[in-house]
Amino acid sequence: MLCAAPVVANPPQPPPAVAPTADLPWVPDEVILVFRDEPAPRALSDLRLRDTSVRDWRAMRHRLLAVHTAREAHPLSRMRVVRLAPGQDVMLAAERFSRLPGVAYAHPNYVTQAAFEPNDPRYNLNQYAPQIIRADQAWNITTGDPNVVVAIADSGVLFTHQDMAGAFWSNDDPVNGVDDDGNGFVDDFRGWDFMNNDNDPSFSGAHGTHTTGIVGARINNGLGIAGMSNCTVMPLQAFTNTSGTWEAIINSIYYAVDNGARVINYSGGATSVTPAMTATALQDAVQYAYKNGVPLVAAAGNFTSGAPRVASNFYPAAYAESFAVAGTGDGDVYYDRSRFGPWIDFAAPGIGVYTTHTSSTASYVADTGTSFAAPHVAGLIALMFSINPALGIEEIRDLICHNSMDLGAVGFDELYGCGRIDAKATLDAVANDLVPPYIVHDAGIGTFPWSGYIDPRTDSTDGVALNSGINQITIKFNEPVRDVGSGVGGPLTTASFSIADNGVANPTINSIDASGNPTVVVHLSGPIAVGAWTTIIAGVEDLSGDPIVSTGNMADMDEPDRVDIGFLPGDVDNNGGTEPVDLIRFRQIYANTVVVPVGEPEDYADIDRNGAIQPFDLIRFRQLLSGTSPATQSWLSQNLPPRP
Repeated sequence: MLCAAPVVANPPQPPPAVAPTADLPWVPDEVILVFRDEPAPRALSDLRLRDTSVRDWRAMRHRLLAVHTAREAHPLSRMRVVRLAPGQDVMLAAERFSRLPGVAYAHPNYVTQAAFEPNDPRYNLNQYAPQIIRADQAWNITTGDPNVVVAIADSGVLFTHQDMAGAFWSNDDPVNGVDDDGNGFVDDFRGWDFMNNDNDPSFSGAHGTHTTGIVGARINNGLGIAGMSNCTVMPLQAFTNTSGTWEAIINSIYYAVDNGARVINYSGGATSVTPAMTATALQDAVQYAYKNGVPLVAAAGNFTSGAPRVASNFYPAAYAESFAVAGTGDGDVYYDRSRFGPWIDFAAPGIGVYTTHTSSTASYVADTGTSFAAPHVAGLIALMFSINPALGIEEIRDLICHNSMDLGAVGFDELYGCGRIDAKATLDAVANDLVPPYIVHDAGIGTFPWSGYIDPRTDSTDGVALNSGINQITIKFNEPVRDVGSGVGGPLTTASFSIADNGVANPTINSIDASGNPTVVVHLSGPIAVGAWTTIIAGVEDLSGDPIVSTGNMADMDEPDRVDIGFLPGDVDNNGGTEPVDLIRFRQIYANTVVVPVGEPEDYADIDRNGAIQPFDLIRFRQLLSGTSPATQSWLSQNLPPRP
């Protein structure tokens, strides 16, 4: 991947604020604007009348509906790129837009960079990378299923390279000026160029051909090199040469997910010293891929030559949902320009990686950077899906992690993550399904791979009421599960779930909805008491008969079989109690005078749970604190007891 040095220029309900990311370069005179709902034409017209800096805007191409549900509009329907009159202060404009009614957030259209330093006859001669990760031994298990599609969002590709013949994805949308498949893109027969908005993702620089060769140069074709797999490659252009935009990668991610890609490789990004760039359209796109079971593999980024090695984040790799890949070399030496941090997942060869080139249809080159480490992981995931298409994202992360070669400090470290990937060990584990099931979710301290505390204000789909608690909870496993001992294809029933007794009159489990297995909705016969904890325990097995592990109550971590549920209405600062300071914080949120920190979703202030913070919420909140609410008792100074 190219060095990501700065250059000059669910749906979630994030806080109406601009993420503090002024350290990132951006496209001049452009702001990405995300609304809470799809904006009516009147809203866009009003924006132009209200703010004279607005010149025009552009909408995003997309499918009509999101792929993970038939009831949800596509997330891109809420996004617009606003073009400003020349010379405007982009950050100030974004701040103004973020405070408009109906706007979820606004931020500049940030610039991204790629990350690199400027019977296959070359396999033994030139390719150390697939050998050190034991890809050759993994190919004895599978060389990849062509039905598994890997999207490569990069600088386009040399379609005529000899080592890529038969590798590319084709869409049922012939070149005839008609959007035959109805996906919003006319004649996208082999991908899309999101930098120039056309149907030709041919190379605009060699970087994309380099990454594509690592993933998909044909194995055992008697030519050149061997890529990681014989899976199918979906080329998407998100760079011009080695420079791109957030708009381009955002659109590439949505396109890949909507059009059947199983894994996405993005060997680019942008560096920020901001600890967590939340509330951005890029994070929305990454979460969209995650929710749809599509791993996003991203390069960790490179330090500029001679620059000090200081802790910084490289996005989208640093998002928790992404697979962040650092670089190594021959002999497992560490690539000393690889970025590092607690967000690194694993390492893979990134120094002197031999791959396909663009100088001719039979050319090859050795290249260096984390850009070329990431495609090894994307190719490995494609091989994993070739064996087991039902793998969940966290199951994939866990399998790669537990089968990597530990390097550096013992166990996880911020340079190598779990270690340098081992393709053979990982595929052995996939083929033999050695990982038992476990619960995963996005709340609490122990999120990957263990369970922990769930706050239903943010993790439950519905059932929240001021005076009755909750009557259902959504639980997600890392893989499809069934009742213990039910046999191949056996059902999942209420028999596999129980509620721990914590001294409160708990409801029983009434029914479950396992239609989305491994996501299961547990319906309760009555509400869980407000102000108390309840633990739901799963006693399931995966489809290979491996039972879930029960560790009992381990505080906040290492509890693969259970979730703890508890909440207090009006606990705006999420500290376990409802207090007068919550009213102050509520007023700040309502007046848009405070940026809600990570861990304090503004959902906490949506007292009546109707999806918006309105004056009625403030009235009801005052009633909560004064004890005059007709729907609930006073929760002033009430706290959740210790977890059961």
